[in-house]
Amino acid sequence: MKKKTWIQIMMAVFIMLVGVLYNLSNCYAAEKTEITVNSFYQVNENTQMRENASESAEEVQELVAGDTVMVTAYTDGEWCTVSKGDKTGYVPINALTPIGNVDTLNAEFNSIGNDYESIYEEMLELQRQKRNRMIWGSIIVVLVIAIFGVGIVSAVKKNREEN
Repeated sequence: MKKKTWIQIMMAVFIMLVGVLYNLSNCYAAEKTEITVNSFYQVNENTQMRENASESAEEVQELVAGDTVMVTAYTDGEWCTVSKGDKTGYVPINALTPIGNVDTLNAEFNSIGNDYESIYEEMLELQRQKRNRMIWGSIIVVLVIAIFGVGIVSAVKKNREEN
């Protein structure tokens, strides 16, 4: 009888253990929303941009679903700072959806920045070349004037000696 009781206890413990492990495997943490600062987001529901990170704060601007805003600041929490046009305020992060792939947008912005940098360097090089041409042009003009001056002075001197 003891053997039968022992087997029943082991079966009960095994069933409870399987039940607990099964329930643990189905538990998920709440999905954390990742917000990238200085990126564009689309408003996915009608909401208000507020002066502070609170539902009771004064409304700055009404945002409708589909509006595009730029996230300018975010610290872990439920609110982030956004700007739309000349207005800046706070919006709940659950009302925002990233526009496109953030990595693709960042790569595109980096590409544009690199293009701007190379254009700027080319412009500086053209300015250096223009300045160098002006300097060498001035030097040549001064030398030509000096040669003419020396020639005139020698001709005048020779003319005086003959007289």
